Amino acid sequence: AITTGVVVSQNNKSSSNPPDSSIQGNTDFEKNPATVSPVTVSPVTDSPVTDSPSGSSLPSVSPTLLPSISPSSQKPSESPSGGPTGTTPSNNPSSSPTTDESFGFYLMGDIPYAPWEETFLMDQMNNMTATRRPNTLFTVHVGDFQKPDRTKCAESRYQQMSNYMLLGPLPTFLLIGDNDAADCRNPDTALSHFRNTFTNFEDLWDDRIPDDAVALDVQHSEAYPELSVFNHKGVLFITVHVTDSKPSSDDTERMAEWDDRMAANIAWVGDAVVAYDADNTLVPLRSVVIFGHSQYSNDVKPFFEGIHKPFLQHSLKRQVMPVLYLHGDGHDWDFDDRIVRATGWTSLIDVQVDQGALADPCIVEVSGAADQKLVAEHDMQYVLADGLFRIDRQRGRFPDRAA
Repeated sequence: AITTGVVVSQNNKSSSNPPDSSIQGNTDFEKNPATVSPVTVSPVTDSPVTDSPSGSSLPSVSPTLLPSISPSSQKPSESPSGGPTGTTPSNNPSSSPTTDESFGFYLMGDIPYAPWEETFLMDQMNNMTATRRPNTLFTVHVGDFQKPDRTKCAESRYQQMSNYMLLGPLPTFLLIGDNDAADCRNPDTALSHFRNTFTNFEDLWDDRIPDDAVALDVQHSEAYPELSVFNHKGVLFITVHVTDSKPSSDDTERMAEWDDRMAANIAWVGDAVVAYDADNTLVPLRSVVIFGHSQYSNDVKPFFEGIHKPFLQHSLKRQVMPVLYLHGDGHDWDFDDRIVRATGWTSLIDVQVDQGALADPCIVEVSGAADQKLVAEHDMQYVLADGLFRIDRQRGRFPDRAA
């Protein structure tokens, strides 16, 4: 069990290439996989939507941290064009599956913003179902699935997004982006819509988990149910509610909510790391993966400083444990070293995924044991943390999409 204490409480981006690791492999992976037609789910149009209030929010608190190390590769092309053109991307495996010991998950975010992106997202989810990579266990969307000016953050938008993601083959975790609550006209109502729709969302796949996948033992915070944690093969996976949407200091009520939520996120991560690392019945903890929405900024710096402490105040093993922070927000693929520079946390790796309409979902693979090392097999794969992680960007940025 996790105990949860509550602690009170740009920026030049770095390169698209990871700092100190090399990439190897070939370039003969498939560039134009077959597409799959979407099932019938109607995308939301630009017609006005009405906001119908819905039930109460389910709150909770629980912790976790971040590991990391990065590789190198060339920056993908970023070409122009407004709307979608050409073949719909697919999630066909771009390399042969790894051994049975390794496992993986899909990672995406910042989609859909426009009506055509809703159709595009349905295609992506259907393609994922039709061409799912073996031994993938879950999917994570790191938040921002609407433009509040268009959707008005209506309750129907959250249900529609649920319908889109349910087209996918694997238990799915949706994170809150700033567009999904804080930037809405009524942030409290929007947050309630999010929690009512997506709390325990991963459970909706219980009766259709693929044969080569496993049930995940997920715990949620009671006060902030969007915070979750689970462990698989010694890797701790944690979701947090971190957005770069700090209110004005003049708004004392909102600032108090911000401070409470920041403290709850820090406590959730820290408590989880300590609890799982101390549990002798589990495979020894070897890494932590944290999923958030926000890229680094001064507003969220306290979060990273706070979650760093449980790693600093323990054994050398935990001090050097790889922590991987995966997020969206900036819309461009990036290995960002600003957290490392701001905090001195050298074992943390910060990876920002492409905006979802600009690239395939990534496939993040994790070695199944401490003595197993993954290697890059083509130039869109990045090997991190001495072979512990391999991120497959599939085809990278689509050449006909503008940033």
